[in-house]
Amino acid sequence: MFRYGSTLMMLISMANYCTADSPDTYVYFRMNNFDSQTPLSTQPVCMDKCDLSGLCSNGQTCAQLTKKYSCDKYYQEGQSYAGWCDQTCGVCTQQPELAIPEAAVTSAAPSVEARRVSWNMSYQLFDSPRPVNVVRYDVLKSSRDLNLGTLSLPEGAAYIFTTSPLLVMRDVVTNKKYTIYSESVAWAAKGSCLELDLGRSTTAGNVSVIVVSSGEASLDTKAAGTCKAAVMKVGSEELHNNPVDYTVNGSCSDTLAGPGGADDYDDLDAPIGPLRAHYHTRGALYYTSAGSSFYNDADGDSIYPHSIQAGELRFVQVGVYYGPETMWDSAYVMSFHEPDPSARSTLNVTTPAGFNPCSFACCDKIAVGASPMTCVAPKYDA
Repeated sequence: MFRYGSTLMMLISMANYCTADSPDTYVYFRMNNFDSQTPLSTQPVCMDKCDLSGLCSNGQTCAQLTKKYSCDKYYQEGQSYAGWCDQTCGVCTQQPELAIPEAAVTSAAPSVEARRVSWNMSYQLFDSPRPVNVVRYDVLKSSRDLNLGTLSLPEGAAYIFTTSPLLVMRDVVTNKKYTIYSESVAWAAKGSCLELDLGRSTTAGNVSVIVVSSGEASLDTKAAGTCKAAVMKVGSEELHNNPVDYTVNGSCSDTLAGPGGADDYDDLDAPIGPLRAHYHTRGALYYTSAGSSFYNDADGDSIYPHSIQAGELRFVQVGVYYGPETMWDSAYVMSFHEPDPSARSTLNVTTPAGFNPCSFACCDKIAVGASPMTCVAPKYDA
């Protein structure tokens, strides 16, 4: 795979700080290029991640697993599966640094363990009802699982990512729980309010929740009165097909369609592989959850190698021709062909006979003075 010197990579990082309100080409939301940060109040929680996620050994619970794999040898701190059965194995009460103090229930003091970071940059498609914003909530080398508060989406829908082994999202209206991990993603509809419990890193590193929202999103424990029952879609199986019949505007002789054969519109491909030069008919949002992915975006008359690492995002605008895009070895990259979360429908759309879905990308190089093909969304954001 491609390799670049440290000096060049430093120049790239410096060149991609967010400085504008709305890009007409592309923008990178990196781990270290945010514009502001504020302390975040948190509360310790104790979780059995195996029970909540179903990710452990064919969906077995901690009660089942610990009959064969003892807490002492497998689930205590420093062992192979530390952090996955804390409640069952009494980890939170055995170790003072993991214990939940009684004062945590009422304490509102900002925690040095966590912060909210944000960018001055937003992005918007030609038919977006409002700018799309990105915020990130970081937990910094914590030895505890933490409750971050209630994520409120009063203005529009959102994509939610995490670098944690497990993020638990509890709908404050219905009490239903949804979970994602580093190689998964969730979509939440406008009006949803989700209480967030973030699992600590198993390697004593940092973990984050990244929220890409149409309009403003906030962590507000007082928002429950305005919340609606959450509408959620989780994972590529539920997000791959967006049941919206987009209208094709313009033409393309060399189109790209997703590998899953979406009936309506191919929204999410995960994981993606290398791809030749192309442009996107509704722009695209890329998220790298492991490894690195590379995009040779053009800056003026020069072409610089741009990459995003684990936990980072890249947005590219409609009709921007670039490529090829490549992945480092063992990379896991998600590509969203509907980068505006408010344009996702939760309805069951019956496609008309002979319907041909709008392609998410085109490989034609755009001629001077010509317009790119676009996919135009009908009215949405209900």
